[in-house]
Amino acid sequence: MFQNGERHPEAMLSVLLRIVEKTPGGGANKQDLIDAYGRQKDSFPSEKSIQRMVRRLNEFFDPGSRMKELEEAAGEVVEPAIKAVGKKENRRYLFTRELVPGQQMDPSQAILLALSLYPQQRHMVAEQFQKIMKLVFDHALETVKECYCLRDDVEKYVYVSGYSQEKLKQNNNAVTQILRAIRRGKMVRIDYTRAYDGEITKGREVEPYGLLCRNGTWYLVGFCHEAEARRIFRVDLIDRMSIVENSNYRIPADFSLKDAYGSNWGTWTVKNADPPEEVRLRAEPGMTRKFAVTVFHDSQKIVQHEDGSADIIFRVANAGEMVPWLMTWGSTVEVIEPEWLRKEVAKNAQSIIGLYSA
Repeated sequence: MFQNGERHPEAMLSVLLRIVEKTPGGGANKQDLIDAYGRQKDSFPSEKSIQRMVRRLNEFFDPGSRMKELEEAAGEVVEPAIKAVGKKENRRYLFTRELVPGQQMDPSQAILLALSLYPQQRHMVAEQFQKIMKLVFDHALETVKECYCLRDDVEKYVYVSGYSQEKLKQNNNAVTQILRAIRRGKMVRIDYTRAYDGEITKGREVEPYGLLCRNGTWYLVGFCHEAEARRIFRVDLIDRMSIVENSNYRIPADFSLKDAYGSNWGTWTVKNADPPEEVRLRAEPGMTRKFAVTVFHDSQKIVQHEDGSADIIFRVANAGEMVPWLMTWGSTVEVIEPEWLRKEVAKNAQSIIGLYSA
């Protein structure tokens, strides 16, 4: 059973990282390794299988370790990468190697790659995750625990949608700090520039619930103590951020980023919002290609017509947020339904006409 698991890279990695994580506190016990393996596989290893796994991991760090076992038997002391101390139920596994930074590894590159593995692109995960792990093992083993935790954070606390991620690198430090605060259950304190009036509010304390990315713009979602309500903050408008060490909080058990914002067109937080509704647009022939190659929302569907035009269909909540975006298309895209949204776009168009005809 476990021999097949030894060739399972995520199971091997999970066991290794649990040992690295537990070493400062005295080492990982048998149950720690069983749990680490079990979270990646549906089966659980025996004690002999654990010993075999540790041996294989030691061979990974030092391909000559089996020969060294013979040398050790002959009287030479050899320190394996993973050392077992104690007996039976008291046995602990310790990672003995010094984690030395590599020369060629850019940690931010690994973080950006990890953030690209958002849950909506699972077909990319296997190949990209292997590339990340190779970078980590080859050049920066000291960051392996952080990357492992970050992968879990990405699955739980990051929701990405839209067509661009150009600002990822710019926001990298803030994104990493927010994920670290979430993992530790700590609030963050921010100085924030409000987008609508440019005023800077200092010292806001926020319980971070997660990160939302819309068309390349990253947002911190959390409970703001100043507003006493859930709020969204653009990460690139956060001027300063620190983790509040003497704080503790818990994300509400019933909160889900995808449930809260997955259907939204933008980032509005609306209490008692109406359920998602269908929005149908008519794109003229010259614009259909744009929608064919660009996904503006996860719900986007296209119905082609014989004359070259197309209906672009979305199912979104808070569709009023679409108005500024719809105005950018001018006369090339028409709102077919719902009627209230059609009237809202017409109202905005009349306002523009009035501005220029005065």
